[in-house]
Amino acid sequence: MIWVLLGLVACSGPESTGVWMESGGYGWEFFNHRVSHVELGVSDTEAFASIVGGTSTTGVVTELAEGCEAATCDEFPFFDNAEIELSWARATSTDTVFGVASAVLVVDADGEALTLEVPLAERAKGEPIAIIRGYSFDSFQPLAGGDACYQPGNGWLPKRMGIELGDAILSDDRRSVSVEVAGHFEAGPTFEAERQCLDAVIDRARVGLRVDVLVAVTRGEAQAIEVDDSAQYAFSGDSADPGEQPEPSMADRALSTDLDDPLVGWSGFEFVFHEVGEDRGAYLRTFSLVADVQQGVASGHATNYSPITQLSAFDYVFSGTVQAVDVGGPIERGQVSESIEVALDSDGAPVVVTWAL
Repeated sequence: MIWVLLGLVACSGPESTGVWMESGGYGWEFFNHRVSHVELGVSDTEAFASIVGGTSTTGVVTELAEGCEAATCDEFPFFDNAEIELSWARATSTDTVFGVASAVLVVDADGEALTLEVPLAERAKGEPIAIIRGYSFDSFQPLAGGDACYQPGNGWLPKRMGIELGDAILSDDRRSVSVEVAGHFEAGPTFEAERQCLDAVIDRARVGLRVDVLVAVTRGEAQAIEVDDSAQYAFSGDSADPGEQPEPSMADRALSTDLDDPLVGWSGFEFVFHEVGEDRGAYLRTFSLVADVQQGVASGHATNYSPITQLSAFDYVFSGTVQAVDVGGPIERGQVSESIEVALDSDGAPVVVTWAL
């Protein structure tokens, strides 16, 4: 019996801890807006968020270069607050080894990719799984081909945007995991007379993308769950009363897994906006990714509802992959639900708000 117990102890490795984001999203308090900066995620000790939707959320007055016409490159300085919803989880296990690393890319409509090497604290044995534990899309990038009248830091209207993690591969020495990180962002037109300078350069839009990756090398079972969602909302034709955009029924967005209290997180997602009707970019009022194993829900959702400023109908097609992983230990969960002020620092960079986990 003593030898059996020693053998069982020898099979367990040192404790490893992983922290990840299960769900994350935002909504604007007053109006819909462009995408200047969207940052959501967690570190080992904090949750963080930073959301900017152009000058109509920061109140910044744009100074146009000589020769640029205000009538066709107009901005409407205003202030708005972002409502943040973020769910996080933490697990400590002797059956799973975790590792973290970040990939930084500059992406456009054609997309970019790189191979990320994620170091592990210990030699690992089992199946490696990669999930997104944080990300940022950042329009504060120079236009391809040089400057123009439109200043990209004021934001883009997304037509397509997404992140994808490839297969995770454990190294031969079992001390690191490699995973391809890919992303894309396609800007769409506004069709507004006041923003002709934006529409003129959408094919030159480039967006900074950071993807924070958590890998879990587990001896337990893992499942990849494909998620496909869509919604269409009509426009009344009256901006003062544009028509409601109700939340989808979560009964139609079920997350089904037979694993007992697994790690759940996204390993990829894509939104495609305005596939129906006019081929335009999307002003966003809300944007969310939800993976909740306790409620049994997996959903990607967005809206553009915005009395006074809404100019069109809205639709999207969403696809994503949720990873469910048996990490061999209990999982602690928490949530952040806060309203944050949009702010830029003295250098004009978005201010990131943090919450201790």
